[in-house]
Amino acid sequence: MRSFACAASLFIIAGSLVACAEPDTTDDGQTTDPPFAAMTSGNGSSGSNHLSEVDFRNLRMYLAKAARLHGLVEPGTKNLSSGVQTLLGNSAAAVEVIKYAIACTVPESTEINGYGQTFKGRGHLTTGAAWMTGPLSHSAINDLMACMIVHVNAYGATVPIQLFGANVQNDALANPDFMISEARWVATVNVDDVPSFYVWPSGYTQRACIDTLSALVDRLCGQWPNGCNLQLGSGSCTYDNVAGGYFCGTIPAPAIETKLRPADFADLYDPKACDGIN
Repeated sequence: MRSFACAASLFIIAGSLVACAEPDTTDDGQTTDPPFAAMTSGNGSSGSNHLSEVDFRNLRMYLAKAARLHGLVEPGTKNLSSGVQTLLGNSAAAVEVIKYAIACTVPESTEINGYGQTFKGRGHLTTGAAWMTGPLSHSAINDLMACMIVHVNAYGATVPIQLFGANVQNDALANPDFMISEARWVATVNVDDVPSFYVWPSGYTQRACIDTLSALVDRLCGQWPNGCNLQLGSGSCTYDNVAGGYFCGTIPAPAIETKLRPADFADLYDPKACDGIN
């Protein structure tokens, strides 16, 4: 049986002893979490991490290049631009990747036509709507890549997640069940359109997982060589009450925080890596 510790009561879910308490008050030297009310101000943005790691691995650079060079849609239309489609190609992987890219960037319920189907925006990012009228800025592409990586699931499962951050749009849905802070994520894209990913695990995840980075790599990257360029972030994370999110790194960048339901946390992480030793 796995146990996951935090400050309040524990209960049993799917054979695992799972903590359902307030988020950490300290973060093992990496961050100092704000009080519970501050961490959950706003509803965050509701998503699900089902994006194939293989599809994203193969098309991540083309997506970054497409966002740098082209607007998402043809001018004056809601049709996916030929420049984006040319770079991503015509495959099932391209459809999957653009579906999540649209969910991250396009305002809630806005419909985009492409690949013979209609995609709906989820408006996860406040910095993404500019893609409707032209190429994205470098900082907005970084936000897009961070939004994409948190939606990757190497196990092929569909797991609901909540996204929070200074550049994350609060939606109208209240989701009190998402009480476990998983990690904070930042992406940086270099001049060759290659993204690197940085993670600051929450204190909860660090205590639940002995080898925290390996556990996160397994959950996100699967068989992706070099662990999908996922690295433990350097420096610390600081919560900005005004911006409503964490800024992480030696040169602080706005991070996306992911939160999970207790049962999903227990299911996502390999018990060999996350056996609950504190």
